[in-house]
Amino acid sequence: LQQKNDLDLAEEAYFDLVDQKTASLMAASTEIGALVGQLGPERSARFRSFGESLGRAYQVTDDLFDYLGDPDEIGKGVRTDLPEGKVTLPLIRALAAAGPRDRATLREIAGRRSVLEADDWRTLLVLLEKTGAIEYCREKAKALAVESIALLHAEPASPWRESLEKAVAYAVQRIH
Repeated sequence: LQQKNDLDLAEEAYFDLVDQKTASLMAASTEIGALVGQLGPERSARFRSFGESLGRAYQVTDDLFDYLGDPDEIGKGVRTDLPEGKVTLPLIRALAAAGPRDRATLREIAGRRSVLEADDWRTLLVLLEKTGAIEYCREKAKALAVESIALLHAEPASPWRESLEKAVAYAVQRIH
């Protein structure tokens, strides 16, 4: 709530929020699974790290889908974050990469949040593309997914590891 409507939110602060929310939930879930399975402290810590990376990848993808997603494909509503005052990585990156005129346009549109029209969304999408924010977010999610998979590869091959690898793929593709 402290960062709500904060168009000056830095990427580091964004990831701090993600770590406190989605990433910590997934980290706890995967660590608890390892603890219940009595896998030992080293493997439990690895599963915690896996969950953190997975949670970050999931959240970046979710934030990108909020701008680009088709509700029928991803199984949830879109274009809700900005009207709710949530400043997410696509907008953070676009604001950081935009020139002065485009930055002013982004800030003006984002500042109107709840009264955004279809033309506003089209302009936002053009600027997200122009600034490279869309590709940046895709690459960031992909890198986090690769990090997650690398942690899993320290585990023996098994149907469980394969299921977790599929969960990572789902996290960054999320087609319903």
